Amino acid sequence: FLTQVKIELSLQNVTVVQSRVEEFSCLNCFDNIISRAVTSIISLINLSQQLLCPKGKYLVMKGSSDFESPDKESIWQTEIVQL
Repeated sequence: FLTQVKIELSLQNVTVVQSRVEEFSCLNCFDNIISRAVTSIISLINLSQQLLCPKGKYLVMKGSSDFESPDKESIWQTEIVQL
């Protein structure tokens, strides 16, 4: 899906990586990390926070109940956008 979006919109500054986060390594950080249907959000952050740039965002496709933690901002310490 994301590769097709990149092609159709002629996005030159987008890198689509299709990989398990546990198996992926990179010297650069990413402005955004997009995920869908993965483990809990906190597990996603624990597995991938080293890949996210300091002002980066997580764009996640998860159900509303995953976003109901009352202290989520202090736990997550990064911006999480529900798609």
